[in-house]
Amino acid sequence: MDKLNISLLYVEDDVTLRNIYQKILNYSINKVYVASNGLEGLRSYKAYHPDIVLTDVRMPVMDGLDMIAKIRDLDKDTRIIILSAFGEPHYFLSAIELGVKAYLLKPVDSDHLLKTIEEQANDISLDKKVREEEEKRWAAENEQRKSEAILRALAHVTAVFFQEGFNEASVMKVLSLIGDATDSSRVYIFQNFEDEQGKPYTSHVYEWVQSDGTSEIDNPVLDRLYFDNPIFVRWVKVMQRHEFIHGLVKNLPVEAERIVLRNQSVISILSMPIYVQGKWWGFIGLDDCKNERIWSEAEM
Repeated sequence: MDKLNISLLYVEDDVTLRNIYQKILNYSINKVYVASNGLEGLRSYKAYHPDIVLTDVRMPVMDGLDMIAKIRDLDKDTRIIILSAFGEPHYFLSAIELGVKAYLLKPVDSDHLLKTIEEQANDISLDKKVREEEEKRWAAENEQRKSEAILRALAHVTAVFFQEGFNEASVMKVLSLIGDATDSSRVYIFQNFEDEQGKPYTSHVYEWVQSDGTSEIDNPVLDRLYFDNPIFVRWVKVMQRHEFIHGLVKNLPVEAERIVLRNQSVISILSMPIYVQGKWWGFIGLDDCKNERIWSEAEM
């Protein structure tokens, strides 16, 4: 029989019963933690955060109901089952008030105990699936909102260029629109040139920075970045294929790239080539200096 893929904390002060039920539980449950009283059980709960707590009521040091009340202060959703020899009404009422899922009286048949635990495990699995679906739906809605914000910004960008032409003022306005729409730390443009000997390089020509960000427009490393510079060789090859540079800086394949970007506090990057009349003109880049951001396909 496959074990239930859950963790369970079993709290019982009677050594004989604890050993018997522990063996039964270990046979059917993936991870079982054991405690001999309520205080020890509370400590184990804080340490391991089990999916289910199975506990006696009357125990030394701290009884089961007090332990359950303290667990409820930490997590109102933990599934708790009482296994006790005491069935007085006030125990049942207290258990109901504390949100206990089942109250079993000793001695309990092992099959009945495991069936009760399995029911709770199934409910846990169902709850997890529901949460996962909700998270997927939220993520999809969030992606749609971000995409719509970017599309609105790009529509505005087009209008700016048509109305104002391509100049420093219009470019700065455009970079601001893109930065706000994508919640980037920095948005910038590099333009390609050739030096006096005809050697190609790229240069950092425009930049927008969030109000709490740091500008790199005067960084001498970025003023004249030759195509054969180890920092830029891979970028040249990628962008000449009309492809993007994107991802977490720590995962970039070239150490020289990682060093220069870390010096600019960049955590995540997205850089896209700009082509004008079929010629590689330069590129636009977006930096995130706050979060390990994975750029989605929709954003790119």
